[in-house]
Amino acid sequence: GIEVATGYIEGASEEQLGSPSVVHLVPTLDGCVITFSRSPVPHSFVEPAAHTVHVGMYGFSGGALSRFAKYERGPVERAESIELMRFLEHGERIAAIPIPPGSIGVDWPADIGRVEAVLSGGLAEEGA
Repeated sequence: GIEVATGYIEGASEEQLGSPSVVHLVPTLDGCVITFSRSPVPHSFVEPAAHTVHVGMYGFSGGALSRFAKYERGPVERAESIELMRFLEHGERIAAIPIPPGSIGVDWPADIGRVEAVLSGGLAEEGA
């Protein structure tokens, strides 16, 4: 019954924890998304907590993509500018798939050169 999926990498660097351009994902115990945030979540209040980095690749069924286009943006999506929050705010579940570390995040135009260098064999792959 879940029609949307996205990925995440376990573990976040100190740089990623301090960057608002990095989106963090909190997975449920059964492999879905509890929430996304540009702040490191969960907050380690009582016990240390592992942090993840959301991988911005999405898988949608045709029906889910159609519903997404019709849903209004909710207050959390508008505040955090994380479009998948739209599904969570409308009560839909999102599958959370762990991805092996080693990918390169492409968040800014300057990141494209790093990816092109890896693809041409010029650099070793870096952490996300």
